[in-house]
Amino acid sequence: RKKRLFLIPGNHDVDRSKISPVAKTSSTNLLSREDVNTVLEDKGDLRLLCARLSGYSAFLRNYYGTLLTPSLAFPPYTLATSLKIRGCKVGILGLNSTWLSAGDTDERSLLIGDSQIRQALTLIGDTDLNIALVHHPLEWLKAFDADESEALLTSSCSFLLRGHLHKSKIRELSNPDGRLIQIAAGSLYAGPTWPNGYNIVHFDTATQHGRIILRRFSPEGKGFFAADTLTYENST
Repeated sequence: RKKRLFLIPGNHDVDRSKISPVAKTSSTNLLSREDVNTVLEDKGDLRLLCARLSGYSAFLRNYYGTLLTPSLAFPPYTLATSLKIRGCKVGILGLNSTWLSAGDTDERSLLIGDSQIRQALTLIGDTDLNIALVHHPLEWLKAFDADESEALLTSSCSFLLRGHLHKSKIRELSNPDGRLIQIAAGSLYAGPTWPNGYNIVHFDTATQHGRIILRRFSPEGKGFFAADTLTYENST
């Protein structure tokens, strides 16, 4: 079942002690789409910037073994694969938003890079439905990359699953080229500070209709998960 478990890195996968002074300086100089794409196409630069994810890389090799896909074997560890579900070809784009993650100053300073998204789309080929995975909200990217990533994902994917903020949220993005449902997951366990929760999405590939089920933890009694009717007034 490892073929059906799709993993992407988050900020807690970053080893800050592996971020060299050169890597710190270099990241501040990435100010345009062209700058970012130049780095993403240079294996030497990527090795330097993604040294912070060496532990995550070792985990991938150990966990997946011979199942490790070529796209996951090299920085920025982008997952690009597809699978057949009841005759529907579903593309999975696991995007890395942490390759510049460095700590408390991450907000609005991270990057995905449109070439990372385009390469993943090329690798999965023609599909009936695409699902993108990314750890950070798109709003945490540098402004130019947030705009480009949102436009590209909206035109090429049906769902975007993300995390990081420990709070469930559903948001619809649309433009003349497409429609994207962004589903933010709560933290399954983050102590009493945050509402602990998870979600389940049922999607009918035949009718192209789906249902998003939000679940939230209650500490009452022994503790239990139940339908989340607190995040949205009209959720059931």
